[in-house]
Amino acid sequence: MLTVGLPMIGMNDWFGRPYQSGSILPFNHASGVDGVSHPGFEAFTISIAEDFLRDCSAAHRLPWPDHLSAPKSGTWIPNSRFARMVRRAMWMLTNDAPARMEADWESELAVNVLMAAHVDSRVDESPAPAVRARAVSAALEFIAANQHQATTVGEICSQTGVSWRTLDRAFVERFGIGPKAYLQRLRLAGVRKDLLTSSRRMVIADVANHWGFWHLGQFARDYRGLFDELPSATQSRSGS
Repeated sequence: MLTVGLPMIGMNDWFGRPYQSGSILPFNHASGVDGVSHPGFEAFTISIAEDFLRDCSAAHRLPWPDHLSAPKSGTWIPNSRFARMVRRAMWMLTNDAPARMEADWESELAVNVLMAAHVDSRVDESPAPAVRARAVSAALEFIAANQHQATTVGEICSQTGVSWRTLDRAFVERFGIGPKAYLQRLRLAGVRKDLLTSSRRMVIADVANHWGFWHLGQFARDYRGLFDELPSATQSRSGS
């Protein structure tokens, strides 16, 4: 198992070195001693099977970060968008147990840990614009053909032949959001369209399931977050 920590309060140095707020601390030092916490120290810790993490690395075409599995004393992973996504995922899983039912949350969490570990590296940092454009086009074709499925970013990477990092950068450049957020908004928009154009007698859960949403509580929160109303309010304005 590989373990990382996300400090919350009570600690501002790692092996005697100050680190940036929001950083991730790898706990896998060869010495076997990771550190001694100060009184009042609070943190999230994540332990992921190394085999599973390596499988995610290969599936998403991300090179393996050696400093994650065998860090030098005092090594830490700096704060970044991906580190914040890991922290948010840990908060959600701690405070919202049903979120664990989402089919791809484990691989998503693992990939964000890997991406955070690559923030300071130059791996796949500047693929040519033509490569990014082709990746987006191929991804959109695959998404359109599987729009009612809970498609994962790993599946898109496999179909497009580019890494998660390249795909993420290409989508952010084109749409201002990453591929996972794009997928979610597309599917939520599909639900909204169906609710507005179908009979009021249609069961909302059936519509949500049709678009690949199975955890209905999280679906309702995501829908309201995007459209500022609940699915039932949308359906109430349908024509029949």
